[in-house]
Amino acid sequence: MPRQIDANFTHSNPVLETIWENIQQLEDVIQSQASQADIGFISDTSDLLEALQQQFQIIKNQSEQNADRLSQFETLIELSNLLNSGLNVSQVLEKIIDSVVLLTGAERAYLMLQDENNRLNIAIARNWNKATLSEDEVKYSRTVIDGVLQTGKARVISNAQSDTSTQNAKSVVQLHFLSIFCIPLISQDKIIGVLYADNNHEQDVFSTENIPVLTAFASQAAIALENAHLYEQIKSNLNSLDTMRDAERRRLRNDLHDGIGSTLAAINLGLDRTRSLISNNPGRAAEVLLEVKSDVQQSIAVIRQVIEELRPPELEKGLLVALRERFERFNSFETVHIEFLEPPFLPRLSDHVAANLYLIALEAVTNVIRHAHATECRVEFIVYETGIRLSVDDNGRGFQPAQVDGTGVTSIKQRVKDLGGSYSIDSNPSKGTYLLIEAPFVKVNSIT
Repeated sequence: MPRQIDANFTHSNPVLETIWENIQQLEDVIQSQASQADIGFISDTSDLLEALQQQFQIIKNQSEQNADRLSQFETLIELSNLLNSGLNVSQVLEKIIDSVVLLTGAERAYLMLQDENNRLNIAIARNWNKATLSEDEVKYSRTVIDGVLQTGKARVISNAQSDTSTQNAKSVVQLHFLSIFCIPLISQDKIIGVLYADNNHEQDVFSTENIPVLTAFASQAAIALENAHLYEQIKSNLNSLDTMRDAERRRLRNDLHDGIGSTLAAINLGLDRTRSLISNNPGRAAEVLLEVKSDVQQSIAVIRQVIEELRPPELEKGLLVALRERFERFNSFETVHIEFLEPPFLPRLSDHVAANLYLIALEAVTNVIRHAHATECRVEFIVYETGIRLSVDDNGRGFQPAQVDGTGVTSIKQRVKDLGGSYSIDSNPSKGTYLLIEAPFVKVNSIT
């Protein structure tokens, strides 16, 4: 009787090894007694032996399946630990793709991501040899991928050449795909890409039984990508905050120097004059003291303005009201007339967005007053579906934007960047300046 079971398999399991040895001994005994035993006995014993071998084959198959599942779970645990390690996202994704190839028998595996325009880009592509695929080696079925992106459901194809949904697809015909699987990458209930693998030489490589574990791999990949995105976002925000902090320090230095430094010097000179005049010319000394008092009041006003700009208390009234009142104050004593065009309504903004828009508008108008030599300045807010547009337009002398990067302009740029918005400026000498800011807002139900 031929022995159809690989005895080497039993070495990995002592219990199965003992059973297999007993079966072998029983078979040897039956064969040695075949010439002397009753024919009926031999037949019954042979049937029993065959049944034992079949049962052993079932045990062997189940044990192999359990070993595969154990290996898959061990790999998933390893990947979970990698997500909390110091490895960068590229190393984690390589490990994920290499594990998928190893555990499934794929020839190639890809992780593809959709950009903001829903274009699919390959984040990583690896082969069975743990090597990154070159551009010429990249081959996949777009028909299968598009189907998964549309349905959001995993797809396993045993033979793409005979499957009615793929057999006529151009990529399948030309590239001779056989086994294919494709799993959606889902982050925060949104499909962000796919995990795709194939094999051109064997059919039935992938099974629907693999879908749960492959989905787990896809989830690990999505987590790694989301963590990487959040890390880069936090890193960018921290860099922006550092830049803004430095710009604010320079602005405060300039404001204090321009607005207070010279005034304090004048106060000091006035006090010296008062001391020299007080005995010989008390009347003139009193006049000088009044001038000093006026300088002190001016310094207090400048200091108060600097403090308010750090955290404007007037925003408690709302962004539009705060700007309207400030521009009215400017119009009462400045030579530039400021026209403020307000939107019919403004969705409530987060404190962060409102403060930045307020300070951007004030910085822009202050620059017009100080440097533009303008007589007219128009400030306009326009609300659109996902954000807000702020424009500041003046009829001043203009400038070459590429040649100007002062504290005010730098502060505006950094605040816009912190909002995740866009900044543009159009200016030419003698033609005035047009500043345009666009920024997203956080919208809630109530309106202010």
